[in-house]
Amino acid sequence: MFHKDLENLCVRWPVVGRSGQGAFYIRAGIQARLLVGGTAVKKTTMMIGAAALAFAGAAQAGMLLEEMHMNQIDLNNTDWMETVNVTQFDDQGGNRILTQVMITLDGHVEGQADAESMDAAPATVTVNLGATITLSLMGDDLAVALPIAMDSFEADIFDGNLDFDGPSGMSFPGLMSDDSDMATLTSGMDDLMPWIGGGTVALDATAMGASSGTGSGNLFLMFETLASAKITVIYKYTEIPTPGAFALLGMAGACATRRRR
Repeated sequence: MFHKDLENLCVRWPVVGRSGQGAFYIRAGIQARLLVGGTAVKKTTMMIGAAALAFAGAAQAGMLLEEMHMNQIDLNNTDWMETVNVTQFDDQGGNRILTQVMITLDGHVEGQADAESMDAAPATVTVNLGATITLSLMGDDLAVALPIAMDSFEADIFDGNLDFDGPSGMSFPGLMSDDSDMATLTSGMDDLMPWIGGGTVALDATAMGASSGTGSGNLFLMFETLASAKITVIYKYTEIPTPGAFALLGMAGACATRRRR
């Protein structure tokens, strides 16, 4: 038996988006007959938000959704090695299906280069401040970033002073560069199991100095090389509607207003 208070019941559930100060609502109507002492006295329309949510959930099913996680390795002298713990994809008991894992490695290098030509003749000296930044999973490389900063100068005959100054030497402070690499793992082609669970997946990151210089046959070089990295992991997945959502769809389809004559 319906209670009389149901006459004033109106439930609204927000679905997606906003309009002005209020949220969009989808409402599905169902007629209820209020009984007092077993006698039908009037009819009213109740707004069933659950049915609306079922429509929204069914519409969302099959869409490719994304979940992103980011990790940062701070700037430090090369050569360094770090373990990056990335949050695994929670498949919620099989209700979410992982289809793709996209891994982006953003590598950064910065520092200073010092060069002194000790040749008996003028030469063009070039310095390359760089690092090889590698991201791997269980020994297999996923991405490799190769940031490198270059500069050069015209060196004169060695002035007799190993001071990175004067006509035969130069210092290059503030050198920096960025580079990125990306890997995509796809269900059916790659093993996605290490990425699924309720914990973390451990990735190994290394930054090895790769600085160098060219020019005269008698060239003295000194480098200070620092590197950092940012790791971004994007999970692409689809959702499976729960059985309750299908049941509510059936209820929503039955929500037709009957007129009492």
